[in-house]
Amino acid sequence: MEDTAPEFHQDEGELQKIFDSVRDKHYPELNCLELQYVFRMKEKMHEGQLVYGSAEKISPRDRDLYGYDARVCIHKESWDDLNRSGKRKLAFHELMHFRLTPEDKAMPADEHNVKKDKAGRICYTLRPHDFSLMRFTEELEKFGLSDTEEYVRLELNRIHELHQEKKDKKKSTKTKKSKTDKSKRPTGGKKKKSKK
Repeated sequence: MEDTAPEFHQDEGELQKIFDSVRDKHYPELNCLELQYVFRMKEKMHEGQLVYGSAEKISPRDRDLYGYDARVCIHKESWDDLNRSGKRKLAFHELMHFRLTPEDKAMPADEHNVKKDKAGRICYTLRPHDFSLMRFTEELEKFGLSDTEEYVRLELNRIHELHQEKKDKKKSTKTKKSKTDKSKRPTGGKKKKSKK
């Protein structure tokens, strides 16, 4: 029998709550965009990888009819498997795709400096990923890295070192705090009376 279950479901607040929190903290300039949040029920694959989410433009007609400027579509099962931190990370990633077009290009785009089309719709673009390696391991082993891939390698090393420093600093702070807490603890037992 053919599966007739809907492929998409409108979010009932679960996505919006986390996305709005991430947007307010990291992308306040995007608050002028009306985002539609949708769950995708079926798996979608790209280059052999499961697509967790996508940032999508909405046609001018649908923007006028439904009042949304853009759409975020999230794979429901993957979302349910993520912890809170993973959900915030995915929200951060998807929101990073949206880039407002500034009216005054000398200034950063925000709700006060955003270009609008003739119908008054906010203009924005979708930012592509910074890194995209569509290579095979054997190919890289045989031919080495291209200039672009070497740049990616250096950037990933820089980012790894940055996060390693943060981890080490956090670990060092915890160790110092633990030692401080131990030194403040009262020693157990009663004091022995000295014999006279």
